[in-house]
Amino acid sequence: MHRHYVRALLVLLCVSQLLLSACGIQPRVESELPSAATPEEQLSQLYRFARRSSSPDSENYRIQAAQILMEMNRLDEAADILANINSERLPAAIAANHTLARADLELYRFDGAAALVVLDGQQQRLAAVATANNNIRIRIGQLRAQAHDLAGNFLGSATELIHIFPIMSGTGALMNKERLWQYLLQVPEQQLANTADYDSNLRGWLELAALSKKNQDDLDRQLGALNDWLGRWPAHIAASNLPDELSLLSTMVTERPEKVSLLLPLSGRNEIAGKAILDGFMTTYYAAREKLSYIPQIHIVDTGATTDILQAYDLAVAEGSDFIIGPLDKGHVQQLQALPELAVPTLALNYGIPDLATANLYQFGLAAEDEARQVAEKAWQHGHTTSLVIAPDSPWGQRIAAAFAEKWTEQSGAVLETQYFAKEKNYADAIKELLNIDDSEARSVRVRRIVNQKIETSGRRRTDMDFIFIVATPQQARQIKPTLAFYFAGRIPVYATSHIYGGSPDPLQNRDLDGIIFCETPWMLNQQDYELKTRIHATWPATSDRLGRLYALGVDSYRLLPRIKQMAIMSNTNLFGATGSLALDEQRRVVRTLRWAKIQKGTIRTLN
Repeated sequence: MHRHYVRALLVLLCVSQLLLSACGIQPRVESELPSAATPEEQLSQLYRFARRSSSPDSENYRIQAAQILMEMNRLDEAADILANINSERLPAAIAANHTLARADLELYRFDGAAALVVLDGQQQRLAAVATANNNIRIRIGQLRAQAHDLAGNFLGSATELIHIFPIMSGTGALMNKERLWQYLLQVPEQQLANTADYDSNLRGWLELAALSKKNQDDLDRQLGALNDWLGRWPAHIAASNLPDELSLLSTMVTERPEKVSLLLPLSGRNEIAGKAILDGFMTTYYAAREKLSYIPQIHIVDTGATTDILQAYDLAVAEGSDFIIGPLDKGHVQQLQALPELAVPTLALNYGIPDLATANLYQFGLAAEDEARQVAEKAWQHGHTTSLVIAPDSPWGQRIAAAFAEKWTEQSGAVLETQYFAKEKNYADAIKELLNIDDSEARSVRVRRIVNQKIETSGRRRTDMDFIFIVATPQQARQIKPTLAFYFAGRIPVYATSHIYGGSPDPLQNRDLDGIIFCETPWMLNQQDYELKTRIHATWPATSDRLGRLYALGVDSYRLLPRIKQMAIMSNTNLFGATGSLALDEQRRVVRTLRWAKIQKGTIRTLN
């Protein structure tokens, strides 16, 4: 997202000064901006300087003020300032600064196409300034990369960052390398393979990314392919600047687990989930064995009747396990969290107490709260600012609604109202309250009483919301979405978590969900792992759709085995798994970034 790329104010001001000094232009500065000044104080000073200064200094101060306004998310004010500056009469450096600010504004609006139009429209003038100043050239490349990112053109983003990589140094070069690498890893494998039309520098990067993605499940093959690449591309800039995750391959191979214990509930109340996870894990294990890939020794422990997980854990370690997967039960995870350190690396398949870190404990699961936060991010990218929320009146529904509201308000969005519905309740009541239909009907009743005659009226809904976020199962959503349409909200955008999709391609039933935009795992969207998914469907046809996400959790648990320590060391490392793009946060929690889809005529259509 663009806000992750936004520079601090000091950097923006430094860039502005670099632009000016590049062409020998020195602005008249009345006084230094105080380093501890608040954004409002900085704005006041910049406005005062702009009023007291003549051109081009006045325009320079106003451009800086617009950048601060963007940081504050006051985009309309920033747009007004930039629109009232005539760059045609400005020196080339300040005109370039103005163009970059206009492109930045479009990125804050999450409109990558518009940002590219701004940059392309001033391409010649920007090139003239960039030729004399690498800092400007770098900034242009970064903006273009972000614009392509918003459009889902990850190869375009990577290409822009590859072009500026040779002129960068220090921390900036390291960050640029890891960022362009993450872009390359998001490029589809088929596109990575079509390298004939590219120059040798880009072709080398594409081949490096292709070997990494193709051999993600096999460290030995990945290391062999890397050594082959180094032999063919010894002079390539990436040969001496390997992405962090590839530079660690040799260490990962020598330190991978040899004996793994799975602590899963194969009986009791969580039996179904535990067995699905195990089946996904073992399907991946047997597929690796068939390919003659390295496989660890596996030991399976049923924790279904276990109350003291520490006893089972200690026994597994005592029997020689150097990696533990599980437990699944949240209470068991919290028991492990109570320890200051675990004996061996442990991948728990649930999340315990937030912000409580235990050495050697990693947490991985299908947290609905993570999905709610991604809904908030996506809706904000789509330009929405106000929302309504409808969710089940249960601890689960309340947690998801709260996670969404927290992220939404953090982005300066407004949750206008939240309505909770009981499972047995008619959804119409909750939706009427959410849309203020009940208030409209009450006003109609009052009018009839006043005029003392029958008046034909129809309820009117509120109009202040941009979209509606619903938390629901497929059965609930199939009633909620048509009810929204009945109460005149059929054209309001609706977003949801993956829970509205049952996993079965059923256009007839899913037609009631038409228009809903939702996040989902790559596994459920059939975007990868076709071979593994086919095996699971053939073996467990009755549950492969319904329990698909749990099978995918087992698949990714196996994949994380040799890589979790690497992800802890290299924070930029991502694993493109069945449950999403996986990364590790500061609390050693695996965070999933999901894909997006929209239901149209009952069919699931994937989005960029």
